[in-house]
Amino acid sequence: LESHTHTTHSDGSLTPPQLVDWAISYGFDILFVTDHNEISGGLAATAYVDEFGLNEEILVIPGVEFTCCRIHMNLVGINQTISPTESFPSDEELISVILRTHELGGIVIVNHLPWSNGPEHDLYDHDHHICAIQRLQNHPTREQLYEWGVDAVESVSEGIIDLDTVIWNAKMGLPLLTSTDLHDSWVTPKAYTILKLEKEIDTNFHPTTNNTATVGPGKHLTQQAVLNRLRRNQNFGNQSQTKSINDQVSSFFYTSVGPKQVIHPVPNPLYDKFYPLTSLDFTYFWSEEKGMYGFNGEFCHEHKFTIHWQRIVWFLVWAIGSWIACEIIYCLLLVVA
Repeated sequence: LESHTHTTHSDGSLTPPQLVDWAISYGFDILFVTDHNEISGGLAATAYVDEFGLNEEILVIPGVEFTCCRIHMNLVGINQTISPTESFPSDEELISVILRTHELGGIVIVNHLPWSNGPEHDLYDHDHHICAIQRLQNHPTREQLYEWGVDAVESVSEGIIDLDTVIWNAKMGLPLLTSTDLHDSWVTPKAYTILKLEKEIDTNFHPTTNNTATVGPGKHLTQQAVLNRLRRNQNFGNQSQTKSINDQVSSFFYTSVGPKQVIHPVPNPLYDKFYPLTSLDFTYFWSEEKGMYGFNGEFCHEHKFTIHWQRIVWFLVWAIGSWIACEIIYCLLLVVA
């Protein structure tokens, strides 16, 4: 299972069909397509699978990455966009989003806690020191999220193992999920979620739409089976007793290296043609700090715009000095001639 991916319908570089092909190439049986605040990428991916008869190779489940300045969480198994009403939604709004997702038959997965709670390195104070400002400020705690009814919290994201969350998930009876958080074709997965689905597989069902996929000889997997297995009320429940990892509804395979790269982007010759123009970059004269983008048209941190007057002055000094030097050399050449 690959539980977290993006397409060109948000900030990914792969179209929905290309994303499906990427997942098949790296051996995934199940793919969650979770564009930022947009369901269309997931729906396009499922339509591609249906149109080209790929149901026997992969099960695609559409979703949305609910993205704001407080939290990123995947709403999986829904067929409509659910997005924040503001950059910093209230606790009440987050709770209502979780409830609405469950009403639509979906599940809620909280994403990449180490990244979300880490510092936003692009921000500097007046002395040009990096500020230790949290990337997603006022992020709910795991305990709050559990109380609000989320179904899972990512244990591995982009090759980073969140050991604290792995242990917490085992204690609370939540599944162990990994994600690539895929945006680009050259990325290789560092972890695979192994979902235990023996009891949910229908050996007599034949897939006709993307709601099903073949995962083995005569075994057909349904979207509902996957969601039900990951849904919190389907997991073992006594949170006061720590459970064995082997008791989880899922486990994961992790490798720091990843599999051999099987998808290689084709170089664009126009890049070499126009790359020299990038040297005409006058952003050297100013700095603009916005922090984390909230994917709703706003940024999550204070906007700072600084003009570097000293750089402008020295640019003019060097430019005028170079022009004067060229004129002197030209005059000397005329005298010699």
